[in-house]
Formats: sequence, C-alpha cells, structure tokens
Amino acid sequence: MSRFSAVVDGLERLNGIMRLNGAFWMAIDNIKKRSYSCAIAVWCVCEGTGLHLGNIKSGIEEILMTVSHHPVTGPDMPKTLGPYSQAVRAGDFLYVAGQPGLDPMTGALAGESFEAQASQAFENLSTVLRAAGSGLQHVVKTTIFMADAGAFPKMNELYREYFPHNPPVRSTPIVQLPRGLLISIECVAVVAE
Repeated sequence: MSRFSAVVDGLERLNGIMRLNGAFWMAIDNIKKRSYSCAIAVWCVCEGTGLHLGNIKSGIEEILMTVSHHPVTGPDMPKTLGPYSQAVRAGDFLYVAGQPGLDPMTGALAGESFEAQASQAFENLSTVLRAAGSGLQHVVKTTIFMADAGAFPKMNELYREYFPHNPPVRSTPIVQLPRGLLISIECVAVVAE
C-alpha cells in the first residue's frame, strides 16, 4: 500500500473513532484527488488540534513534499527590484512578492503621495496575479508594508475598493522601505484554474 493510500485509509478509520465534521471529510475527498491545498488543510487541523495521527500525519507531510513549485513569469509583470521571483506557484497556491508603488513601464515612483503609490501597488499586484492564473478575488492573505501609520485611513479605503467582497486576511507592519517607497503589498492567493 502506498503512503498516499495509507493516509486515506487511516483517515477513514479515524472517522469511526472521532466522528469528524463534514469540512474535514470534504478535505479528505480532495486529498483522494491529490489536491495539495486540502492536504495542507488537513495537516493544519491535525497540528492545530494536537492530534497525534502518526502515519496519517507523516503521510500527509510526504504528500506535501511532492508539491512542485516554480516561478511564474509574464510579459506584463513589473520588473523585480532584486534577485527574486515576482511570484511562485506551489501546488494550488501562489505566493506573490511585495509589489511596490512603481510604474511598471518606467520603474519610477507612481507619485509622491501614498494614494498614488498604493493604487499602483494594487494594480501591479493584480497584474502579477492575472499573469499567474489568479486574481484579486482569490487572494487569501496580504501583508502590506507601509512607511507611515498615518496612511491607514487611505489604506483601508483602497483595500475596500480592491477587495469589495470577502476581503483577505491582512497584516500591516510599519517599516522603512527603500527608494522613497511608501507601500509594498505581498500576498498569498489560490490559483483559479
């Protein structure tokens, strides 16, 4: 029996012991289809609840180790500011590097104001997501690096504009950014395919 089959078999036996909820079993069904994002979710449930599932947990970890990841490129994507990828796809997830408020054509600041740079940063983020087969509606987590905490009201206004429905989780550290930047937005998204 393969490690994958052992995981599914063990989880099905666990149902008889614990009467796990429907969401957990929907994830198991997706694991049977080899959906890596659902394997991650089940692993997190096991980890978060302190369940010591032995072979099940180690089998899921083995499944996750097989997730291929690769950089995503596209002609419309803004140029990076250093030796890194704009986006990397790993399984069903897309990890997008911080998108600054720079004009992608010139590499210059999109403007001196926070609003101008933030609007451009969101547009750059949207461009990268589209090039990678996703979109703003599929973003699950953002980290927005801001140079000035006083810009929070404008940030919240733009966030509502760009994420009008089911806004993603957000962290917003205040940091010193290079090159006169006032904002940089990174995210994790689900690939829409």
